[in-house]
Order: sequence, then C-alpha cells, then structure tokens
Amino acid sequence: TYTGTPNALIQLSRDVIKHFCATSMGFSPADFQTSPGLAAAMGETYQLNGLIVEPNKARVIASRMAFESGCWLKFMVGRPTLLFRQRAVTGAYTLNHSLVAFLQRTKQTADIQKVPIDWILNKLEVRYSRDWQLSRSTDSYRSIEVQEDAASQTRYGVKARPDLFRCDFVTTQVHAIALASLYLGIHSTRRDIIRLRAFLLKPNMAFGDRVTVDIRMLASQVGEIISVDHAPGHVVTSQMPEMQITVLSLDSI
Repeated sequence: TYTGTPNALIQLSRDVIKHFCATSMGFSPADFQTSPGLAAAMGETYQLNGLIVEPNKARVIASRMAFESGCWLKFMVGRPTLLFRQRAVTGAYTLNHSLVAFLQRTKQTADIQKVPIDWILNKLEVRYSRDWQLSRSTDSYRSIEVQEDAASQTRYGVKARPDLFRCDFVTTQVHAIALASLYLGIHSTRRDIIRLRAFLLKPNMAFGDRVTVDIRMLASQVGEIISVDHAPGHVVTSQMPEMQITVLSLDSI
C-alpha cells in the first residue's frame, strides 16, 4: 500500500506524492525513495489535500506538492526521490582539501559569496485552505499564516514573496505554521554560497545532498547541494572526472 496500512486514507505528503508519481507519472511505487529520516522529521504535520483544475506537466505539479511540504523532489536514474529540507543538517559526505582542485583560471579552491538579496525571505505569508469556487487570487484562500523575522527585516528591509506561498494543497493550520517556520528559518539569513571543483570520488552525489565542506581556506561548514555538474575524465591526459558543485550553507546540528 502507499501508506503501509490497507484502506487507510492517503493524506501524508510523502504518501500523496508517491501515489501521484505512480498513478500520474508511471513510476513504480517501489522506485519511490525518500531521504534518510524523512518520515520522522515530517511526522503527520505535512498533509496534502486539494484539486488539480489547471493543465500542467505532472512533474511541475509533483514538484509544487513537494514545495508545499517543505521538500525538494528530484528524479534520478528513473527514480523519484523526496528530500525534506531543514534549517540544521548533518553532512552525508565530506569535501576536504584532498578532494578539491583549484577553480578554473584561479588559484583558490572555493568561491564563497553571500546569497543575492532577493533570495532572502523574512516575511512569510502562507495562504492556505483554498476556496475552489473562486478563481486563483490572493482572496481565494480562507486562511493565512504570517511569520516574520524582525532582526532580518531591520537589516535587509521587508523581503516577502506572497505569490510564491499561495498553497493550493495545504489545508490545516499546523501544516501552514510548520511550512512558514521552515522557510523562514532557511531563508531569513543571508547565507553563504560555496562553489567548488571536486574530484569525482562520489559519483552518486547530487542535487539536494547534504555535505560538509572542510577545506583550509574556510571554517568547516555544512550545507545542501543546489547545483552539481559532472565532467568526465580523459584517459589520454590522465584527467580525473570532476564535479562542479554549488553548496548553500545551513546550520550544523
């Protein structure tokens, strides 16, 4: 079964997305994967319920369900994987100085910058419990959960994306509160973006994975991979396979 219990209502986010991937995208339920500890971290807080009334690509719909559940959904080797995002993480991989190379046309092993100002979110307005009798607009949601970070607003001004958080699949207050708290915790701080060039010793390392960056030029940091490109090696020049990795720093557990 999708829930683990025969005849149980499919309502938990992970079960709904798994069901959608199987019934609307043709994936086998057995191929659906989740990140370690996802079920315990999400508990029964994140539940989805709603209608799909506008035509769109199934992958876009599934990814939106994941976003409204505080997750990323990635597709690799024919398998969908759901990853629950968290403000504080532990690295599953460690990138140390022995695994990284100089960035192209530089003499440095890491490029560290702050995220752009427009990545900051310090006022979350999660609109939920949509009234499906109304066309989609700010007024078509029965409830709203607002959370703010006053310190971040003092430093950067009010940064909000109200259109991004019109949640068609969120119906409960406890879900809306958890969702607002999660994204506020991740995005109210102007975090580091770390760009690295690493030797390809972990070929399965991919978008969304948690890593520890522990190289000489900066203090050890943990984060999640937000971009990764693989470059094949070359047997004639003895060039090793490489990865171009971009990491968003997070808090350490």
